[in-house]
Amino acid sequence: MFNHATKPGGFVTFGQGGGIVVATGSNTEVGQISHPIDQERIQMEAECLAKQGLRVLALAKKAVLKQQRTLEHTDLDAELTFLGLQGMIDPPREEAIAAVDACQSAGIQVKMITGDHLTTATEIAERIGLKNRDNWLASLANS
Repeated sequence: MFNHATKPGGFVTFGQGGGIVVATGSNTEVGQISHPIDQERIQMEAECLAKQGLRVLALAKKAVLKQQRTLEHTDLDAELTFLGLQGMIDPPREEAIAAVDACQSAGIQVKMITGDHLTTATEIAERIGLKNRDNWLASLANS
């Protein structure tokens, strides 16, 4: 099973957390005519989605032989076609927001542990009313 691998030019991430998901081997975008991807634009769009509190996935495809039954990291080094970004919403429940407020009002330090991208986690922390922004941002940046 894949987790997270850093490669020159991008990330390949499967599962929760990690950086912006742009497969290194993605070198074309889908359309009537394939053309090189604009990684900077994709990063910018992914960041925009993450600022909305969305979990962001990049999707790509690759043709493989019919008899291929396994997937190795090296299979993702080239010949991927970038399909697009997907932003998934998983909003905090009202009960969670109320519980955070009640705990903080009682003097309890509330901690949020997440595998989300820093930008997504920052937005979610704001939505749930997590206090001491300077402290939790430093913790997120250092993890």
